[in-house]
Amino acid sequence: MFTFSCKPGGRLKKDGSDENISNIGINSTTSLSAIRSDTAFRDVSEKTVFKGSAELCGKPFSIHNCRGSVLVLLDHTATITIEKCNNCVIICGPCKGSIFVRNCTDCLILAACQQFRVQDSHDVEAHIHCSTKPTIEDSELIVAPLLMSYNGIEDDMASAGLDRALNRWDKVQNFTPDTGLFQLMPFDPFANGAIGSEVVSDELLEQLTTFMEKPEAQESVGLKLKTISWVLPTYELL
Repeated sequence: MFTFSCKPGGRLKKDGSDENISNIGINSTTSLSAIRSDTAFRDVSEKTVFKGSAELCGKPFSIHNCRGSVLVLLDHTATITIEKCNNCVIICGPCKGSIFVRNCTDCLILAACQQFRVQDSHDVEAHIHCSTKPTIEDSELIVAPLLMSYNGIEDDMASAGLDRALNRWDKVQNFTPDTGLFQLMPFDPFANGAIGSEVVSDELLEQLTTFMEKPEAQESVGLKLKTISWVLPTYELL
């Protein structure tokens, strides 16, 4: 069972504890749409957009001012900047350098990178594979280990210089303890409500798209994604 989890009840504490693809394709039967910028997703609203294999090839990429959308990068990149996004699901293939999240709210991010930085963002849930310690400033987020697979991910990991065996997702550094809060999501892949992600596929993206089109999804991705679940064929830890 694959579920995205929402923020548990109770307040977050400053130390991080809790008080309380097979190939993606486009066809006429799907609601997926592709954006034609080589280096950015900008001003995307209520759409599913993606970049696939060999479209990015290690270039820097930016995601800016997007709303109520599913944004997917299934190729390796140099750096990724995610700014001013609200109520989005963001899926990123391996990034050789930093992923910098700034001024975002109510977003779910799945990403593999060398460095993961979050600033001035709130209600963010990040499932990450990170070679160095993630950092936060003036932000509130939940952090979890990334579980994700797609066709070509091994090559993209190698191109990005990322080691599957090195993941410091849980070594979060909070540079603003007075204003920044984080929580580590408990990890048990066989427990009820566990974090899980399987193959990033047409089925997954279509169901995400369908969910995002519902009126209740526009309230808050972070609070509503727990209602989505899929049964997918394989289980692989990244």
